[in-house]
Amino acid sequence: MSKKIDKRKTIVESKKGICCTLLATGLLLQTCSYPVFADTGSSISNLGSFYVLNTSQSDLQLLNDRIGSLEAPTQAEDGNIVINEHSLNLDVGDEFQLKLINIDGSDVNDVEWFVRVRVPQDTLYTAESFSRLNGVSISINDGLVKAKAQGNVEIWAKKGDALYKCVVNVEKEKDSLVEKKVEEIADKFRHLSSDVDKLMAVHDYLIDNIEYSNEHIVSYAYGALIEGKAVCQGYSQSFQKIIDKLNIEGRTLKGWSTAVKPEFHQWNRVKLDDGWYFVDVTWDDLHEDQYRSYKHFLINSETLGKNHKDWVSYNDEVDGTKYTYYAYKKQGVFANNREELEQILRNQINSTNLPYVTIRVAIPNSISDSEIISTLKSITGGNPSFNELNRVRDTFGTHQFYSYEVSNIPAKLSKDVSLLEIKPTNNVNETTTSVMLTFDQDIDDLTVNDIKIDDVHKTAVNKIDNKTYELTFKDMMFQSSKTLPVEVSKRGFNIANSIQNVDINIVKEQKPNAIFKATGDREGRLENVERGMRYDLGDGIWRDINSSEPVNVTTKYQEPILIQKQSTTDSILHSDVQKILPRETTVSPMGIKAVNSVGDKNNGKIIYVNRKMEYKKKDAQDWTACIGKEVTGLAEGEYLVRYKSDGLKLASQAEEVKINVIPEENNNSNESNNGNGGSSTPDVPEQSTEEQNKPNPKPDSQKPSQPSEEQNKPSQKPQDSKLDSQKTPEEQKDSQKPKQKEEKSNSGNSGGGGGGSSAPSKSVQKSDQTPTKTVTQEKVQEKSQISQSYQETSKEIEVSDIMTVQEAEMTLNKLKDTEQITWSKQSVIKVMQKGIMTGDTNGNFMPRKSVTRAEVAQVIANIIGEKTSTRKITDVDNNKWYAKAVQTVLENKIFTQDEKGNFRPESQITRAELFVVIAKLKDIKPLDNTRAKEVLSRYTDVDSIPSWATGYASALVEKGIVSGANNKISANDMLTREQLATIFANIVE
Repeated sequence: MSKKIDKRKTIVESKKGICCTLLATGLLLQTCSYPVFADTGSSISNLGSFYVLNTSQSDLQLLNDRIGSLEAPTQAEDGNIVINEHSLNLDVGDEFQLKLINIDGSDVNDVEWFVRVRVPQDTLYTAESFSRLNGVSISINDGLVKAKAQGNVEIWAKKGDALYKCVVNVEKEKDSLVEKKVEEIADKFRHLSSDVDKLMAVHDYLIDNIEYSNEHIVSYAYGALIEGKAVCQGYSQSFQKIIDKLNIEGRTLKGWSTAVKPEFHQWNRVKLDDGWYFVDVTWDDLHEDQYRSYKHFLINSETLGKNHKDWVSYNDEVDGTKYTYYAYKKQGVFANNREELEQILRNQINSTNLPYVTIRVAIPNSISDSEIISTLKSITGGNPSFNELNRVRDTFGTHQFYSYEVSNIPAKLSKDVSLLEIKPTNNVNETTTSVMLTFDQDIDDLTVNDIKIDDVHKTAVNKIDNKTYELTFKDMMFQSSKTLPVEVSKRGFNIANSIQNVDINIVKEQKPNAIFKATGDREGRLENVERGMRYDLGDGIWRDINSSEPVNVTTKYQEPILIQKQSTTDSILHSDVQKILPRETTVSPMGIKAVNSVGDKNNGKIIYVNRKMEYKKKDAQDWTACIGKEVTGLAEGEYLVRYKSDGLKLASQAEEVKINVIPEENNNSNESNNGNGGSSTPDVPEQSTEEQNKPNPKPDSQKPSQPSEEQNKPSQKPQDSKLDSQKTPEEQKDSQKPKQKEEKSNSGNSGGGGGGSSAPSKSVQKSDQTPTKTVTQEKVQEKSQISQSYQETSKEIEVSDIMTVQEAEMTLNKLKDTEQITWSKQSVIKVMQKGIMTGDTNGNFMPRKSVTRAEVAQVIANIIGEKTSTRKITDVDNNKWYAKAVQTVLENKIFTQDEKGNFRPESQITRAELFVVIAKLKDIKPLDNTRAKEVLSRYTDVDSIPSWATGYASALVEKGIVSGANNKISANDMLTREQLATIFANIVE
């Protein structure tokens, strides 16, 4: 509690009036806790296609052109040499040594290194020249990569004529700091005995360490956790991030306060073993008071509705009851009747010999608060003064919580006693769970209120004799031995030596040293384990290990595996948790190709592979390692190719290629031969699942309903939504009573944007094998009509459903990588429901996969209907799966070609490019330079916006369609499939 008191003394009363009004602007491209776009790092603009240092202009130009012409990143490799990593994800400050490795395992010498950036155009640098530039994301010296700032680059290694590629992504420094802080906080509470105690610990930590400050209205979790300042988004997002790491299910919610002039607000919902509860940390943080409030901790829908409204809940989120008023009960201030009320008040009055004390108690609604006063007078035997702490009052539920400062308490004849010693009761090699207090003479019965000790939960005081008492405790908030002060005070006693330091010993089982070895794209094996250990795969379920044999496990996406040695005795605690984070392989073997067999011989082959890859025939059990640049002697059929697993590193997602397989008729525009980038022999037209695999958005599952006109309209002046939390129902007008909405959200959009389809759902015939089959001819005709409607009035983009929400959800659940689709789930369901995006032929959605220009073109074509043309596109083969989609977006003037007639279909799309695309799709005109500059002035990286995108970006910002994070517009960031799905789920109806 002292941390909170010290913090509050330095706080200048903050104007909290604009709590969360930023949310009310409708951030269509940014979801609750997981923004659609990450912050951009430093970017390079206005540069040529090459940069000269020691390499001649002509040589660099030729090399850049050669790289651009490769059909696959591995096409120009030497079959006897590989690069040690094809992709790197680094945090700012990280280093990694890239190198080329011979077939015998030795390092390759005399390697030339180059850096290639793709924005605003393909630009090639020598490693030396790139490293000397200001503001770049990495530096590289003889293969040693140092991460300097957020960004994405390609590194190319050249040995002779052979080329090797590694994609490097440097995470935002702020994101890295936040994630490390979240892990640090979660580790403080991971050892606590129950989820409810972990929730209370996180609630208290955030209140003790965050100041409410609207200066940090866009800082969110970074402002809250790193700078210690935030508005409601920062509190709720921080709470959610931490409990995620503790494997407690929950989510953030958005809604409104019930003030006369409602304010937009954000809070949390959590799931415990008996149901769902609400937590609003923001409104429990009382700035001017030295006490934590629990008014909004683990409450139900009815209680929340007293000062919150218009949130969205799912039908299966049933309110729990078991943990209502848990904090009050744990602190020993919860009374069920008058007898318990008197005992609680007596213990608190008698816990000090001073003439003043602060009283805290929760009583049933059947007991009047006046009885608290009368009972206190009876206990003290006088007429003390009372001052209620109104901000702490909680009268919304079945019990009422009150707190009073009581002063002028009549003095009581005091007895002089001495506290001789306080010593732990444990042996040297045991954990301290109790201490013994010895006095020099008799002292009346002690209670837990009479003994003050921080960072432990006091459970009981046991009387050994009139001079000796034992204090027991548990759930220490520290995980190593520590010296704590213990203070004893009691009314009627002058206690000498009342404060003494005690050594609290912590003894734990030895921390495991297990080893994880990946065996597949999700599978792996835990080794060096023993009986008595247990492990958690990131789902909050501990599984016992009963032998020393390796344990086969299936990992969860980006979730660490936790391993712990269990204690067999109360005097020794469970071990510290070992955390192992399997590494994701973020790139797949893009561009590999199959060559058909000739005649009746099995002489088909797969080309552009290397010895870090493996292959198998589809539906076969075992994988076979690739040993050179191609796999030969293959029979007809469908084959999968992927990067192999290696130690902690999981195998990549597989690319599919087909040998002598005739594609299904009429599927050219909707199904791909090779899923995500592999292709078949040139004489067989390619069909793409890319268009069906389009990313799907995650609408915030807490989309608030729109408030009614005048009454629910947010105030134009900053209003303090936190103050509303303190008002009783009597203080609010009847017209402002909450109109609570509990419904299952189909769109789940956050902060505005499109909801469900305005057209009625259609019944769609689907096969069992391919539940997400492409649209029928009737659907194509409907989309053509939509295209006409779009051309006439494109401000509202309506797309009719091809399946019901339930069918779309079933389709999603059948995907192999469903568990990777978390925050974006509702958006994915929506785009699947409308036939805009779906999974690939391998049954994957690949939410984290980067998005290409071709994929975005296909999504738009799925919305407005394909339109063929005779337009010549230099770099688009008419047999490609995306050919018609590219023609469609070019004919509708949504995309443009470069001066050479190229579309760059395989290039990753940036935010800036998407700004222009969305504006043109919705027929939004660009702002003029003066207005654009004014609108974009809030962003610190405004200079990173390419000039051709400035007008469109500013127009989208002005309309509330686009928003950045941390005061950045992030124009040059790349997109993932789930981010793209989120965007389109928000802009279609």
